[in-house]
Amino acid sequence: MFDSIKMKVSSVFIRPEILRQYNFASFTYRNQKTGIMTTFQMQDEIIPYIKYQEASGTLTIQVSIPKLLYGNNVKAINECDIPIFFQRVQERLQQLFGIHIAHEDWRITRLDVCCNFRVGNRTGEYVRQLSKGKMPYKDTRNYNHDETGNRKTNYHVDIK
Repeated sequence: MFDSIKMKVSSVFIRPEILRQYNFASFTYRNQKTGIMTTFQMQDEIIPYIKYQEASGTLTIQVSIPKLLYGNNVKAINECDIPIFFQRVQERLQQLFGIHIAHEDWRITRLDVCCNFRVGNRTGEYVRQLSKGKMPYKDTRNYNHDETGNRKTNYHVDIK
């Protein structure tokens, strides 16, 4: 199942007075070509990672799809949940910043895929074998090694 997703969109304008009303962590640096560039970063109760680069208008968010929809990342999501996910993201960004972003404008830069396997006491062996898998455009990283907690094995995929 899909878990966390990181996605970005460019050419977004958030009014400076809206940015100032939130407790953003911001940092400014000087780009030799374009001048001063400011990046704002914040955590929200619904979207835990929001980053906005003022000069380029790039907005990046990261959120767990099942946590946003169901309050936990144990329940598997279905295809019919994806439009609801985008609708809730859209509603929250509208509440926070007064912006509307079309679903098709988002570019996915990371997607975590998780799967529940019933393997008994052979968890470590299965995790090691799965982490050896190779696919084009995929970077596999083995998290938690032999630990699964609720038998949920995390499998990270970077989309390149």
